[in-house]
Amino acid sequence: MAYLRCCSSSLSVILSLTTVLSVFATIEVVSGRERFFRVTCTTTGGQALKINVEGINYSSVEQLPVKAVGEPQRIGNDTYYANTRIIAGGNEGDIYQCTASNGVASDKTHATMLKVASSPIIVSLTQTSATSVIVEWSQPSGGATVTGYVVHYSHELDNMTENAPVSSSHLSVSNLCSGFIYIFSVEATSEHLSGESAAS
Repeated sequence: MAYLRCCSSSLSVILSLTTVLSVFATIEVVSGRERFFRVTCTTTGGQALKINVEGINYSSVEQLPVKAVGEPQRIGNDTYYANTRIIAGGNEGDIYQCTASNGVASDKTHATMLKVASSPIIVSLTQTSATSVIVEWSQPSGGATVTGYVVHYSHELDNMTENAPVSSSHLSVSNLCSGFIYIFSVEATSEHLSGESAAS
């Protein structure tokens, strides 16, 4: 009697992690006046396992939680990102570096804090009624790109703000309290550090 022995074979495949092709760093202002901001690191082109951020005036390297946009794929163009905790005290010229790696490859880049080169200057305050004024200002030039304006005004009991679009050079402020003395300033906001006029 003959016996037929059946043998099985197996094939092992080691799947390596897709190379991180590129990493980008951006700075997002949370409050330009108080200089609170966050750095966002984004990688594209492959699976990112680790994203770190470090910088001047930022005492340690921080490993960030990595999040994938969409469903992770072994092969493809996934995008991974991570946000730092909010950082205080950004200064002109500060550099924040993002490094991404996945065990196979790594990449790094940086973002630099830019300041609005010149602050807006209040040109005039024109009272149009007992409870309203028009604030007019000059537009700053150079440095970080201006994304809008914030008009700050206050009296001894309260502080208020109103936003104006980047295309504006004046704003009508109403519902003021008759008999109060108001102090006005204009802040040019940007994606990085802001510039604020002297109070008028």
